[in-house]
Amino acid sequence: MNRTLQRAFNILKFISSKKNGCTKKDISLFLNIPISSLNDILKTLLFLELIEIQNNYFFISIESYNIGIHYLKKNYYDFIAEKLEKLSTLLESTVFFAKENNDAIVYLLKFESSKSKIVTQSAGEREDFFSSAIGRSLYEFSSLKEKSDIFFKNKIQFKVCNRDGINFIIDEKNSKDYIFSVATSIFNERKEVIGAISTSHLYVDDLNKEKIIENLILTSKEISNNIGYIK
Repeated sequence: MNRTLQRAFNILKFISSKKNGCTKKDISLFLNIPISSLNDILKTLLFLELIEIQNNYFFISIESYNIGIHYLKKNYYDFIAEKLEKLSTLLESTVFFAKENNDAIVYLLKFESSKSKIVTQSAGEREDFFSSAIGRSLYEFSSLKEKSDIFFKNKIQFKVCNRDGINFIIDEKNSKDYIFSVATSIFNERKEVIGAISTSHLYVDDLNKEKIIENLILTSKEISNNIGYIK
């Protein structure tokens, strides 16, 4: 295995996990790479425009993001985007598609109805599993789940539900006192979770929760079935 290439890949993964960027020292300490060895790799990544630097802090670049988008488009990106855009319009809400990445989640797709009344995360943002319903949905099938339930100590508690054999998560003013959100996972042909989708709403007394849950589950089934999932 090419050690330099492996280090470059690990550096990209580390930088992408840092929303506020990271310094050369951060990378060196976390990945245990001497500064002397790190310099040439960082120079090459900067030259290739895979990373960028601002005030001595390194960030993942738009070029790296574009590589990821091409991967998604090759697989299931377009179909998921089409379904989520329709769901957002139908429910007059903000909907997301997110995946697990390095023991956290990253939002890859976001569609926001013009009638949506809340401010939410942006595509490309990362957060832990315990901040939202979509994170909790991904946690159910993550490697963390198998390690220990200690991760749930002092964390937000969401409602885990099941309908027709499909698990979904409800955030009913759990994360914020004005949010109602529902999330469920997406499966591929090998019955593996490849991500999760969610819809978020301003919590009001006359909110049609049943319509929200029903249409989110229906959309998740359509996406999973299109990818090849057979229950």
